[in-house]
Amino acid sequence: MGWQTAVEKFLEARRSAGAKDRTVEEYERTLKRYFTFGTTPLTEIIKRDISGKLEKLNRVPPRKAHALVVIKMFFRWALQDGYLEIDPTASFKRTKQKKRKRVLSDAELKAVLVPLRSRSRAVSINSPISMTVRYSRCRRLL
Repeated sequence: MGWQTAVEKFLEARRSAGAKDRTVEEYERTLKRYFTFGTTPLTEIIKRDISGKLEKLNRVPPRKAHALVVIKMFFRWALQDGYLEIDPTASFKRTKQKKRKRVLSDAELKAVLVPLRSRSRAVSINSPISMTVRYSRCRRLL
């Protein structure tokens, strides 16, 4: 089975398992943006191929960590459903993220987000500051 076909089957399996639409959309975005293997058969994708894709994300550690979680989930699914004999991501370990020394309080975050809201809701939720804050927290404050 080719990569693209497998990705579509994986996404459908996640939907069938009850994953939220937003979650499935995020899996799709991650797999299609960072792991472009075209029609390469799953059995021909090796550890070196995946590590090469992940290395391109070294400058943004949280993005790399998220991409690793998604790709490991994908290959575990492929293994469990019999599309693969060996999981090429099995030996990949998630790196520890440094704890933040300080996060913005709700009042500080609101002071930044509220002026953006007057321009448009899309701008406020998609602003750079909101990318470091949980979506639900931004929605609650606005």
